[in-house]
Amino acid sequence: MDLKTGAVLAVTAQGAATGDTTTMKATLTRTADNMDRLAETRELTEDCLSELVADKGYHSNERLRNLRELRIPTYISEPDRGPRRWTNQPEEQAAVYANRRRIRGDGGWALLRRRGEMLERPFAHGLETGGMRRVFLRGRENILKRFLVHYAALNLALLLRLKFGHGTLRGGEPLRHRLRGPNRAPVRLSDASVRSAVPYSESRRRFTGVCRR
Repeated sequence: MDLKTGAVLAVTAQGAATGDTTTMKATLTRTADNMDRLAETRELTEDCLSELVADKGYHSNERLRNLRELRIPTYISEPDRGPRRWTNQPEEQAAVYANRRRIRGDGGWALLRRRGEMLERPFAHGLETGGMRRVFLRGRENILKRFLVHYAALNLALLLRLKFGHGTLRGGEPLRHRLRGPNRAPVRLSDASVRSAVPYSESRRRFTGVCRR
């Protein structure tokens, strides 16, 4: 997720028995591919993957060393492991100490706080409220498609909020009244970018047989 805009940059479906430090490589690779495709269609003002912010579950000596070799500054929370021994591991030691210095600075604290605000809340909304934590579909590919549609709607809400000031159906209700014509008749909302103004009660749909909580 981009911490400046809140947009989801990549979605992957990993095995439940796979650790976060192992899945990080696939997620970063997918993110870089998506950003390269975006750069082909429009000019990006900033470099992608300029900084990496993550929680303590992604802290690994090997991953920190790999990211240091790629010249990507990391801000990964370090778990309490006690005294460390760095026998024959000078590169890993340098990467861990550099990450520790960054997260203890003012900029590191600000990025970690922003991660908790920009990432944890939308993901909790999608996994818990949206029911994505328990998805019953045949095959991991179908589950990945379901996740892509779900988080594409999250990015669409960001676009709607940027254009109209409302990213949800309930929040777009005042917009519907402002779009009424001179004869006080509701304007036909055929454009997909304006459909967020439809009342929540009229557009609510329940997905049965797809998700369970």
